[in-house]
Amino acid sequence: MPVQPRVVVIEPETELGRVVRDVLVDEGYDVVRVHDPYGAIGVMRETSFDLVVAGLPGPSDDPTGPLSDLKREFPDVPLISLDGPGATTPRVFGSWRCDGQNITLRRPFHLHDVVSAVRELAG
Repeated sequence: MPVQPRVVVIEPETELGRVVRDVLVDEGYDVVRVHDPYGAIGVMRETSFDLVVAGLPGPSDDPTGPLSDLKREFPDVPLISLDGPGATTPRVFGSWRCDGQNITLRRPFHLHDVVSAVRELAG
């Protein structure tokens, strides 16, 4: 039986976090949801994860932002950032911006964009 990729979803907005978690579970991922990056750091110290999905600006968008500590401690774990529509960094194609092992999705986005990004980075 294949091992399910493990994903941490960081989302302070209750409804969005629940929907993203539910969609990824339906797609076969093992998902843990937390409300902030520090909760994610604690969970990730206890168990290894393949990917982080966060409803916060990514470290390349805000180097001193809330995800910078997480990326410093876990630099090899890919990150999908669900940025707000007012973010200033340019998009590469559609709602995506890929930066090495990190992907930024601009809101509004479709849930299939989230699933596609997760597949891209976690398999």
